[in-house]
Amino acid sequence: MYTEDEVSEMLQISLSQLRKWRMKHSRNKSQGPPFKKIGRLVRYPEQGLLDYV
Repeated sequence: MYTEDEVSEMLQISLSQLRKWRMKHSRNKSQGPPFKKIGRLVRYPEQGLLDYV
């Protein structure tokens, strides 16, 4: 599982863009890689990132 900082570096996008995608994802407008919330933490599963890229 990757942090949002790691994912933004991997995808070469800003952290704020990744967060915007996540907000749209929660409104059923799928954009960006899949993520999981663990309490207050946001993590991105490796397989989800591979499928996204």
